Amino acid sequence: MDKSNMNKKRFMMRDLVLQLVVVAVAVLAINLISAKTVLAASGDTIKNGDFTYTEEADGTLTLSLYNGTATKIVVPEKVDGKTVTGIGRLFIASSVVKNVTDVTLPETITTLYDYAFSRCNGLKNINLPESLSWIGNYAFYNNHSLEQINLPSNLKSIGSRAFINCTGIRELDIPVSVSSMGSHITEGCESLEAIKIGGNINGSTGRYKCVDGVLFGPSNNINGYYALLRYPPAKFGSAYEVTEKVEIFDQGSFDGCSLTEITLNAEVEEVSDAFGDAMHLKNFKVSPNNPKFLTGVDGDDHSLFRRTAMGLMHWSDIL
Repeated sequence: MDKSNMNKKRFMMRDLVLQLVVVAVAVLAINLISAKTVLAASGDTIKNGDFTYTEEADGTLTLSLYNGTATKIVVPEKVDGKTVTGIGRLFIASSVVKNVTDVTLPETITTLYDYAFSRCNGLKNINLPESLSWIGNYAFYNNHSLEQINLPSNLKSIGSRAFINCTGIRELDIPVSVSSMGSHITEGCESLEAIKIGGNINGSTGRYKCVDGVLFGPSNNINGYYALLRYPPAKFGSAYEVTEKVEIFDQGSFDGCSLTEITLNAEVEEVSDAFGDAMHLKNFKVSPNNPKFLTGVDGDDHSLFRRTAMGLMHWSDIL
């Protein structure tokens, strides 16, 4: 083969390699652009009047900001053909949050994110649609003007301290559909007189139950036993006797209550910091069959003592 033919073939091979490289680079660039486009699409914001929405990865919208002057907010079902399914964290601008008294949500909302209606001190009326399945942590924090809230029958989860400091609520009715609740959901609800499940002060979800308006949840340690989660602070009566198979009193479970006397049955093993803000509590009684707690030590019939490996520990002296 002469030299010219060899050179010609060499140049042809080089051109072929260069073409393949160009094609590969082009394909890579297209893929990178496509990936960038997908990432950019999630999290885009849409402004519509006084509302700002964030687009989620599935194409639905979360209401992320309201910055208007109206006292009554009506959230639309769809914006630009996209369905509104979520209410975002602190979505009402701080400059107008105190003005809002009424909120109407569409039957497309599935999620109230953490702190969604936090700081809405003037909120008096809100409808929670049947489509709602999840209420986040601190969702109604410090809603002092809210006196009633109707939870939808399809609700699945209530976050920790969801109704903290809702000082006007007198009754909370938890749907039987709820399978998960965070801690201290009614902390600071000083007007709360009763907790119900399915409209019944003795109702049950299977996992949670109410007995005479007192809320219980599953014990983390002993099968078949419960934790006393919340004694309503404004519940009528001055004395309370634990009759359920309760292993533990949850922290703050008796905070703010007007009780003057509590009787512990034989099953109670832990009271945590249950009585920290029970300012009227003056007397404890304990079943003689309780292996952990007792009263009447050194003539003190009012305080609660716990048996420990180091001897008796003075648990609480309310007086």
